[in-house]
Amino acid sequence: MQDGDAHKLDFGHDQAHVSQTRKPQGLTISANAGKALSPAQVEFNKRMKALENARAAHERERARLDNDLRVCHSQFMP
Repeated sequence: MQDGDAHKLDFGHDQAHVSQTRKPQGLTISANAGKALSPAQVEFNKRMKALENARAAHERERARLDNDLRVCHSQFMP
């Protein structure tokens, strides 16, 4: 890496492609054999599921808005 490229990091993927193909990681706590989850762990799992759902809804809305923007640029500002 050169001095001028110090602020550029290459993670080996195209960010636009990653956001379209990303699958939720599903950070949840699971019980060991024979043990139940504590109330705090159950609450954590509920909140993580809600966060994953909100993130998915945000991604869908962002994709819809990006599409609308492309249509506006191609139809109204050629």
